[in-house]
Amino acid sequence: METTNQTSQTMQQEVSFTKENDGLWYVDRPDFIELGYGTKGNLLMVAGADTLLDALLSQAENPIIHNGHQTISMMISLQPQAGFECIEKVSDGFDLETLRRYNHPVVESGANYILRSNGHKLWLCPTLLYVIRQNTYSNEIYFKLNNN
Repeated sequence: METTNQTSQTMQQEVSFTKENDGLWYVDRPDFIELGYGTKGNLLMVAGADTLLDALLSQAENPIIHNGHQTISMMISLQPQAGFECIEKVSDGFDLETLRRYNHPVVESGANYILRSNGHKLWLCPTLLYVIRQNTYSNEIYFKLNNN
């Protein structure tokens, strides 16, 4: 779901993540698979993105259970928004060993980010480019948890 912020005319997009019974987080984008861009493994959140989602889940006042799985919903934007947190890109690249450890499909790119508010480090895979509809990794991504 997309909405336009009337104040700044900035596009915001709602994105959901599901924590399955095995403890692994996935971005909820079945269209990514249906359109042939990748497999469920490409939707896997690893290398700090998973632990960030765990931390956000623990802060959620109203956790959502969907089909027996915990779900987090957030709004994301590529422009600053009041009340949103920010992750900043620190470098491009990926760690092949990390991908193997999580059984994440091998990818050709990725980006390392840091959460501005507390220094939490995370890596985001090329599926991010599909989600944010960009050809390059944004230097900043803003997000706000919807579950509060």
